[in-house]
Amino acid sequence: MSKRHVLQICLLNLRSRVLQPNTPYRVLAVQSSIYAGGLFYSISNITDSCIGVLQSFLSTSTPRELGLFKTSRLLLARMLIYIHQQFVLDAITETSPSQNLPVNLVHLPDLETMDGILAVLSLINIAELANVLHPDTYQAGVDPEERMFLMHVRMQGRGLLQWLDSHYTLEPAARTGAIVSTTQALPLVHLYLIHQACALQEAKMSMEKARIQSSIPGLTYQSLYLQIVRCLGPKATKIPGHFRTFAWDKETHRVSRHNIPLLTQFGTCTFTHLPNFVFE
Repeated sequence: MSKRHVLQICLLNLRSRVLQPNTPYRVLAVQSSIYAGGLFYSISNITDSCIGVLQSFLSTSTPRELGLFKTSRLLLARMLIYIHQQFVLDAITETSPSQNLPVNLVHLPDLETMDGILAVLSLINIAELANVLHPDTYQAGVDPEERMFLMHVRMQGRGLLQWLDSHYTLEPAARTGAIVSTTQALPLVHLYLIHQACALQEAKMSMEKARIQSSIPGLTYQSLYLQIVRCLGPKATKIPGHFRTFAWDKETHRVSRHNIPLLTQFGTCTFTHLPNFVFE
């Protein structure tokens, strides 16, 4: 056992094993062997899975792991599209779920809890940072067809945010004797995205100070910083604070549902994720 991790040795005995998100692992065999692995995502722990995507992007990866990273991006995009369809499309068509898409609550986040809200926001953050997190961004550039798909997923996420804003209120939770940071005046949607982007920068800076090289050609602290600025704007990177973790304390905010939705129609979403007035 180390100070930071619990080390566990498992005898697989030719059986498969499902690991929780963000579990580092190594496979040792007594003879030459081939092992196969895959990705399994569940909405109940998708927040941790998204943090794993951010961490794995910076880690030293083999070509196989980079291939899995691209696969994970596709799976996360499909999950976001699925959630958008289940919650938002019914509002557009004004039909019951049975007449449109079958709503299976087991596979949807509970939006009346902070766990459910953070699950949705985590998926949206990955969509917003799609270009930042793409290995091809730091080389020849993302394929135009793939870029169009990433833009489509991003707009699905923004449409979902519009729907959330119409149906729920997110506000800082009052804490007795707690010092409220000035950044808490930002909406949680903006603050959580900025937090994870700044944590990405800080982690990359720590890696370069430790002389840990990235396996992605062209990925440096400076190139990462420029991509984040292009995505969020220069003011977002100047938010004060310590960003040593990608995780978010769910106790900082609370969620409540509107008795009557503020909007009933959701067409073209004009939501701008980081408007300038947020930082004024």
